[in-house]
Amino acid sequence: MSDVDHLLGIVHTALLQISTEAYDVSLDVSTPNGNNNCLDFGAIRVFREVKLCVSLKNKGKYLLGYKFTLERTEPSQPDPASLFTVSPVKGNLLPGGLPTSVQILFNHDQEVFLREQSVLTCQVIDPSVDEVIGIIPIKVSVRSSYNRCKITPASEINFGPLVYGSKSSHSFTIQNTGEFEARFTICRSNSRTPCESQPARPPAATRKTKRSNSSIQRESRQTMGVFTVSPCTGSLQPGGQQVVTVDCGADQLGAWSECLAVDVSDRNPLDHPEGIPYRLAAAVCVPGLGQDIGSIFEEHRLCPSGVGLRSDPFRSAPGVYLVEENTFVFNNVLVGGARARARFRLSNTGQVPCTLLLAIKPASAKCSRDVEVFEVSPVRLCVPSQSQSFVEVSFRPQTIQQYQAVMIAMVKSKSLRFSLVGEGNLPSVSVTRPALRNSQGNPVLQFRRLLAGRRKTLLVVLQNDGSVAAEVHIDMLDTQGVFSIQSAPGDTTGCVHCTPLEGAADSEHQRSHRASLRLDPGQSAELGVSFRPDGPLSARASMEVLVQGNQYNTVVHLTGEAYRDVISLDNPEHFTLTNHSADEAWRFEWPAPTAQLTFSPQVGHLHAGTSKEVSVTFTSPQPASLVGQRVVARLCRVEFDRPTEEVADWDDRCLTVQWSLVPAGAAQQPAANKVVTTEAEPPFCLVEGSQRDLELRVSAVCDYARFSCDSEAVRFTDTRLFQSRLYQLQMVNQGVVHLEYSWQVLMDPGDGDHPRAAVTPSSRPGTPGGGAMAVSTARPSSALADLARLLLGDPELPPFSVEPNGGTVGPGASQTFSVRFSPLAVARYSGRLLCSIPNLQEGVQAPSLSVCGRSLLPDVHFQLSDSDYTPLDPNTPLDPHTRVIEFLSVGLATPTTRHFGVVNPTSKPYSFQWVCQDKESCPFRCLTPSGTILPGKKVEVSLEYTPEQHGRAESSWSFLVESLTLSVPFLLVGSSREPQVYLDTTHLDLGDVLVGCRAEKTVYLVNREECVLRFSVLQASLRSEDHLQSLTLQPITGTLGPMDRLPLSVCLMASGEGSVRFRPALRVRGKTLSLSVQAEAYVDLRESSTFTLLMSNMGRFSMGVTFDLAGPPELLQHLEVQPGPEAVVEVSQQLGASLCFRPRSKCSLQGIRLNVKVKQGPVFSFAVSGAGVPSSLCFSFTKHNFGKCFLGSSFSNTSHLELDFQADTLPPGGSAEARLTFSPREARLHRDKLTFLVGRCAKQVVEVLGQGIEVQLELEDPSLEKLYLGSVRPGQRVKKQVCVVNRSLSDLSFTMQLYTKPPLDPRVLSLSPSGEVSLRAMGGRCVVDLLWAPLQRSAPFTAQLRAECLGVLRPLLTARGSCQCVEVQLDPDYLAFGAVVQRCTTAKRVVLSNTGDLGARFKWATESFPPELSIKPDQGFIRPGSEFPFDLTFAPVGLSSDKAYVLSCSVEGCAAALSLTVAGSCILLPVAKEVMVFSCPVRGSHTQSLSLSNPSPQRWSLKPVWKGEHWSAPPSLILEPQETKSYVITYAPLTMSPDGNKHVGSLFFSFPDGAGQLYSLQGTAESPKPEASISHELPAKTEHSELLFHVVIEILKPEKPDGSVSLKGPDYVDVAPLATTDYKLAFYCHKEGLVHAKVTFRSEASGEYLFYMLSFKAPRTAVVAVVELSAVVRQTVVASVCLENPLDVPICLTADCTCPHISLPLQRMLSGQSKVELGSFRYELRLKALPGAPEPPLYFQTSLGSSHTALAQFTNYCRSKAEYSCETDSAEFTVDKSVSTPAGSQAGSRVGSQVRLEVCFEPHRLGEVRALLRVSSPLGGEYVFPLRGTCVGPRPQGPFSIRAGSSVSIPFKNVFLHTAPFSFLVDNPCFTVKGVDTICSKKTHNILVTFEAPATGSGGRWLGTLSVSSSCAKGQCWVYYLKGHGPEAT
Repeated sequence: MSDVDHLLGIVHTALLQISTEAYDVSLDVSTPNGNNNCLDFGAIRVFREVKLCVSLKNKGKYLLGYKFTLERTEPSQPDPASLFTVSPVKGNLLPGGLPTSVQILFNHDQEVFLREQSVLTCQVIDPSVDEVIGIIPIKVSVRSSYNRCKITPASEINFGPLVYGSKSSHSFTIQNTGEFEARFTICRSNSRTPCESQPARPPAATRKTKRSNSSIQRESRQTMGVFTVSPCTGSLQPGGQQVVTVDCGADQLGAWSECLAVDVSDRNPLDHPEGIPYRLAAAVCVPGLGQDIGSIFEEHRLCPSGVGLRSDPFRSAPGVYLVEENTFVFNNVLVGGARARARFRLSNTGQVPCTLLLAIKPASAKCSRDVEVFEVSPVRLCVPSQSQSFVEVSFRPQTIQQYQAVMIAMVKSKSLRFSLVGEGNLPSVSVTRPALRNSQGNPVLQFRRLLAGRRKTLLVVLQNDGSVAAEVHIDMLDTQGVFSIQSAPGDTTGCVHCTPLEGAADSEHQRSHRASLRLDPGQSAELGVSFRPDGPLSARASMEVLVQGNQYNTVVHLTGEAYRDVISLDNPEHFTLTNHSADEAWRFEWPAPTAQLTFSPQVGHLHAGTSKEVSVTFTSPQPASLVGQRVVARLCRVEFDRPTEEVADWDDRCLTVQWSLVPAGAAQQPAANKVVTTEAEPPFCLVEGSQRDLELRVSAVCDYARFSCDSEAVRFTDTRLFQSRLYQLQMVNQGVVHLEYSWQVLMDPGDGDHPRAAVTPSSRPGTPGGGAMAVSTARPSSALADLARLLLGDPELPPFSVEPNGGTVGPGASQTFSVRFSPLAVARYSGRLLCSIPNLQEGVQAPSLSVCGRSLLPDVHFQLSDSDYTPLDPNTPLDPHTRVIEFLSVGLATPTTRHFGVVNPTSKPYSFQWVCQDKESCPFRCLTPSGTILPGKKVEVSLEYTPEQHGRAESSWSFLVESLTLSVPFLLVGSSREPQVYLDTTHLDLGDVLVGCRAEKTVYLVNREECVLRFSVLQASLRSEDHLQSLTLQPITGTLGPMDRLPLSVCLMASGEGSVRFRPALRVRGKTLSLSVQAEAYVDLRESSTFTLLMSNMGRFSMGVTFDLAGPPELLQHLEVQPGPEAVVEVSQQLGASLCFRPRSKCSLQGIRLNVKVKQGPVFSFAVSGAGVPSSLCFSFTKHNFGKCFLGSSFSNTSHLELDFQADTLPPGGSAEARLTFSPREARLHRDKLTFLVGRCAKQVVEVLGQGIEVQLELEDPSLEKLYLGSVRPGQRVKKQVCVVNRSLSDLSFTMQLYTKPPLDPRVLSLSPSGEVSLRAMGGRCVVDLLWAPLQRSAPFTAQLRAECLGVLRPLLTARGSCQCVEVQLDPDYLAFGAVVQRCTTAKRVVLSNTGDLGARFKWATESFPPELSIKPDQGFIRPGSEFPFDLTFAPVGLSSDKAYVLSCSVEGCAAALSLTVAGSCILLPVAKEVMVFSCPVRGSHTQSLSLSNPSPQRWSLKPVWKGEHWSAPPSLILEPQETKSYVITYAPLTMSPDGNKHVGSLFFSFPDGAGQLYSLQGTAESPKPEASISHELPAKTEHSELLFHVVIEILKPEKPDGSVSLKGPDYVDVAPLATTDYKLAFYCHKEGLVHAKVTFRSEASGEYLFYMLSFKAPRTAVVAVVELSAVVRQTVVASVCLENPLDVPICLTADCTCPHISLPLQRMLSGQSKVELGSFRYELRLKALPGAPEPPLYFQTSLGSSHTALAQFTNYCRSKAEYSCETDSAEFTVDKSVSTPAGSQAGSRVGSQVRLEVCFEPHRLGEVRALLRVSSPLGGEYVFPLRGTCVGPRPQGPFSIRAGSSVSIPFKNVFLHTAPFSFLVDNPCFTVKGVDTICSKKTHNILVTFEAPATGSGGRWLGTLSVSSSCAKGQCWVYYLKGHGPEAT
């Protein structure tokens, strides 16, 4: 030891003993499961806590300390401190003590993967020195993950369209792809956008939501709309799966969509926090059955109604649909012939397939058996959605009658129905001439006796009385050869072709002539049948009329007689004597002339072979008559003394003229005298025994003319110039001879400046006839004369005329004469009409009539003819002064123009104007709307009519002449109809068309109009229904001449296989003509070789040829013969036949022969040889395997294989390349076969193999698919790493790229690696780094990491991030308060603005504020892009001069604080200078004003300071510079002032210039006055105002007031002291009733109040308005009433009317949600019902003896059952006397009940019948149906089948109105008929016909005809066809 300074040296020395010990730390660390220093937490769920214990034991001798630390071992690891919790973290371990347990707790909200990472270390500490003496690392393994699932299908189940009422099931699978057991829950999504990803929510909130959903949805089966899902809950083991079934019950129509939320326990809460969306979709539909008529009947013609069924082109169409009757008619179907077939196109317009049930039902109970002749095929038809199919209905009648049925197509609740009508027909031709019949009813053509050698021709008339065209063949069966057939004389139809035939071996049935002709329905043809005998004979023959298709023939029997005579008498009227001998001369002598008969010549000679015409003259001085008087001529043979040829022909008409001189006196010359003498008869000698008599019968009548005629004077009413009036009179010839007449007009002198003149009536221009007249010298005025000549010719002609002016009237006939008065001048006219009639008996005067008339001068004359038009509305009569102009237009949009003249007959010019009176647009237009007409001149006016729709249109116009105040009404009437133009066919089948080839056919466009029509083809209609092919139609546009036919070429160039349909449309004047075109396009894959044969028929008969191929059947399939197995070669014609060899496979033709056999002739045999060989084309390979290929995109040929190859022809040695591209679309093994066609028959198959695999490039950690880079500040850097794994079955190369939105600089957001990356199959991985290093502020962005592989971009992840900062500022940063009065407070506002992207916290440094300044709020948070206001208050306490303060505010994120400079001063409170005194009654008011001035140059804003609760004033006052204002102060005490005291207050003004003003306020409140009670009676809906004083309004009654009662007034009112103020209270009530109200005036401060009781009474509402309605019965007219809702709340109006014929909406809401009653609105209705128009006519057509029944339909609108009486005004129409109808429409409805009434038309005469059917009821009104019936001649009926030995009853009805005789004839003796002589009227008799087969019969069939005739129906005959069967026939 030594001292401190070492001065003493070493003072003491001591020995120290030092001992040390070296030891080793012995600390035992034990982990669970015996792992060596490794904690393995295993696989755990996220959010789950797992604890493991580490055991520490100090095995040493000394105390040890420990401490656990957590550190990252890799930068990418999460912070271990956030994952693990160690408890205790540190401590001491006693030596040799018990082990210490340390708990390691793992809990994290994200997925973590650690594998033996040394993130946990245990530090060993020496407690004595607190020094770490050792570190023990502990490895930790943990795998924390969410539950994962996979749903298959991925996102939705779409059931697609489902049929209503059906059920369908689908399923999806939930698979647990995680490592833990999971529980799933399915419920309905609650999100507004349930099928879209929702933004992430905090985990806690998410877990809470999931728990709530789990607690609600515990059901195992849930129904959501039409979907039922089961199971909805369940547990899934790892790798397990659950099939969830979704049932869709399609029991509600519509489109259904439900979104499910599939929740799986312990899954990632950031991924769809509300559950994984899963969509269910279905569309429940009903099958749609198309109702488009044009589509259903596209192959048939559409006729508007049955009226036009017998017109072109419908009568010849095989099938016609009647639109109005909804009936399809089978036309022209033969009985027993081939079935008539009609196809109908049925469309499914729905989204689901439909199954149609097709059936044919009876139309009525009477027609129950008619359905047997109709067939529908198929009866069940499946039609896909949006598609169509055809159904076929066939009709085959068995007898001649009409059949009716109903076609029904049903699907679910929809149906299509239309009527089917067909009539059995046989082509029928009747012989209408000759009318003579034999005993069997056959026509007989009887020739009169005919001189041998002469020809006589009679006519046979054939008429087609059926409804189908008839081919007629007429065979003449003549054994004597004296009859022949030829065309009738003058026949120009050219339809008869007569051919004389040579005689046959069978002379008994020699066919001498044959005629053939074709007759359309109703057409007649005349045949001339000649009889020319060569000698005397009695001839008989038959002419058989054969109708093709009708086996019942008609036989016309011919009879004639020929005689031979020397002298014949021909032509009885001007008869001729003929000498037929060759060398004999004859002398004739007629009786000598008598008083009545004279023959010329009377005597004469007839040389051999000559003839002489003889005339007979009948005359009588008195009435006489000859009836068959016998006159005999004597004949004798004579001989002359000279040769006959030297003897001249002689008779007593041969005269000789001689002139003789007569001697005269000396002064005169001799005169010549003419002497006429008859030549002397040549000498002759009579031949003994040759005398004979020739008899002649003469009939004649001679009598006077007798007549009767009207004799009254003819007086015409006043007639305007240039107009005419007619008067008709009748003359009847009552005599027995013809009456000749002629008329003359004799004018009275002085009348009308016409002299007395007799003129013929035809003297007037334009009148038929001619004649002369005397012309007057007096002339009319020049203007009228010129005008008359301009219009009608010469005005000097008499104004009266008669038509006809001359002629002849036959005995017993009558003649009507028209007397016309046509004045041309202004005058009075009178005269006489004289009729000249010769051959009148003495004393009988001819007709003589006086006639008179007066003419007037009109202001205007229209050159228009009168019209008898009836207006559309029969209840509106036409003004008699209205001129009607009618237009007729054919088609639409085509103008029709009428031109006429307008004449000015006056002496002054005037202007005119045409004005249309219609309020709406009309189709008429005036082309000369105005003009000027000079005196006596004419102007032509043009009117144009352009229809827009068919039918009639009316328009009212006026012709105005303002100078004459003249208005002439005009009615313009336009009628438009469809043009009669059509296509000759509606359906065109182009047949089979080879692809690439052209198919062409021709259709004809037919014009039946008399005008030119223009047509155009709609281009859009030339596309096929699938718009893949087009049709060519030429010409595309053009014109069609009148009554012309234009050929249209329809051409198709098929471009693809399959059925193709077109609907080309033509437009002709608004009419659309459609044509249905169909074709079958096919591809011919075979080569062919053709051999052609040409056969000629050189014989005299048609030759039948058959073609027969013989050989092995397997070879015959390659051969084809055309034109078929059989053919006919006509005489002198050729037939081409072809044999086509088209091999389908390799073959060799051997042993095949073609035999051509001529019927009854030779056989030509041909050997056929040939070979079909395959192509010698080689392929490089026929099988190829592409191996494994990734899935690709779609292409043209198939879904996975593309062939690039063009068809080509290869020369020898040539080659072609076919490129195959395998791009699979499905992950499976593909095996395909490609067929290459070599030539047209050989095929080569190439097999292609390949496997499609999916590209499985994905992130190793799927949770990183959404990567958040964070919101960082500029300069910060964020780096994220992800791992990409190739799980595909093949190696994969790809490149990665970043796509950002908005675009970013690559230096800011970078990717590594950036080049091509290659990964091995099944597990190759690559680490991708994303670096986010912003340098400046950046908006939020989204970046997508994509991998480009095989040309396809595949998204891997989506990253989001942003760079944000704070930008704030103060506005303003300097604030001046000015001078503030001591102890006063003022405040101003400062605004803090944040224009940055981040919110920031701020705080004012209030600790540094002076005491007089304060700010609110002093701290807070400001959002980005917002403003934050502060209120800064300055409240000085001590006096001070102006001071400045600097206030600071710190903002989070800003380096510098914000500063605010504030300035202000404090001044003394001024002393009050003025006292203001106020006084008023309590709850009244008193107002005074102060005058304040602003002397400064700045604007002042004053805020006075108040004291005193009874005063009020504005809170602020603005004073402009140098401005003085009044400041109003109101004293309004609510309580009375205390006795002797006053209310006290003060008012202080602080001015900005530092000054102030204080006012003292004193007020006295007096006691109030008593109030009054007010009561009024006011009408409802009438506003009333009441004057009171103040405000709280309560309605006491009704107890629950609504908006229907309004009581309003101002909320506040000021009352000055001792003053009266009127308070206006407005009352309005919408409905009647009593209203009590209370009006209270209350002080809110003191509670004092006063009130009024009010009572209002509203009586019933008066009529608001009068509504007039006028309508035709059963028609609807609409009127509207405007109602307004005066309330702010919605109201519901309920309508009611006492009239049952008024319908109106029961309720009507006027906007809103609550209901308010407004009372009644009363309207008076004035109703007028007008008579109804007739219903649409009913048309009937039947034959005489038959009937036709039609349905008359009407709607019963009566609301109760009604009984209608029915009657017709014609006996030919019958109907039930009454019909009962159910109740019709209900209140407010116009539906009504449909009533059907059968009307039967049974005519008793031929022709047209018109009648009216009236159906009336006292309740339902009257319905009138016009009936139009047409009766044609009887039609044949049958055939009626009768078995041998039996009989049949044929009902026959007498349709006449009286008992009539009938005769019954059968033309076959095998049939016998039993009838009656007479049948009573309208009675039916059963005709019994019996058949007995002849013993020598052949056992086949026997045909006969039953004819029924009656004298009541001349020329008509009922024919019944009979068919007899032998007893063995079936």
